[in-house]
Amino acid sequence: MNQEDEKMELHISNWRVPQSLGEDEAWVRLMKAKSQKQPVRKLKRLWIGQVAAGIAALVMIVFALSETSFFAPGELNSTLASQTVWLPDSSQVKLKAYSSIKYNYQRIGGARLIHLEGEAYFKVKEGKRFEVQFPGGYLEVLGTQFTVQAYSEKSGRVDCFSGSVKVSLHNQSFTLEKGQAITFDETAVDGPFKINPAQKLNLPDNTYHWDNRPLKEILILICQRENYTLEAPDRILQKNFTGPLQLDQPGKAIEILARAMNFDYQLKTNKLLIVEKE
Repeated sequence: MNQEDEKMELHISNWRVPQSLGEDEAWVRLMKAKSQKQPVRKLKRLWIGQVAAGIAALVMIVFALSETSFFAPGELNSTLASQTVWLPDSSQVKLKAYSSIKYNYQRIGGARLIHLEGEAYFKVKEGKRFEVQFPGGYLEVLGTQFTVQAYSEKSGRVDCFSGSVKVSLHNQSFTLEKGQAITFDETAVDGPFKINPAQKLNLPDNTYHWDNRPLKEILILICQRENYTLEAPDRILQKNFTGPLQLDQPGKAIEILARAMNFDYQLKTNKLLIVEKE
């Protein structure tokens, strides 16, 4: 007789069967009561297993979040004046008018991720991977100076002033070296083409310089900054312009372009209408 049966016999020996029950029926009830206790222990084990699994899953989620591209609250520049932002890795960002950035530093691996909407100048401290995501594409750098201009996917530009950047646009990759730039719109990429880094880096705030660039690029930038819609014939947009423009007064900048490029325009209700002179 095993130990479990001995305990059962001891228990039965001290138990009196009610007169209304026979010994056989009492035995059936006792076995039934014993069997009903087993699921309780199984449920406890199941509950403990579920808790352990939940804790393990939570640990995995926390680990995964530390390596994903969730961005911390960032910086927004809602003024015309540029604002200097220092990132946690000591990289410098000059956030241009009506622009915003968010930053994420991956603790494991050390990658630095930026999400930009608008325009900014970057002076990146050498270190692990540094990536800038922007409307229409993204780029990767290692210790360099560059600007990204991307208020929307409709039009944008990247200028490299030192080092090099790898730009991804429309499922294509382009490497920009010092003194090169590239522009893009929703359907095409223009460049890389040459620029003068010293000239562009020394420009006053809100002043831009173009060297034989299409009028379309300039007008779209003005409209993106000021939230205008643009309507213009392709014949005018394809004309090239060379020279500096101050964009802190968009109406004045458009007037200068109209005289230089020989077109008429109307600006009302946040819409810029360009027409050819008769």
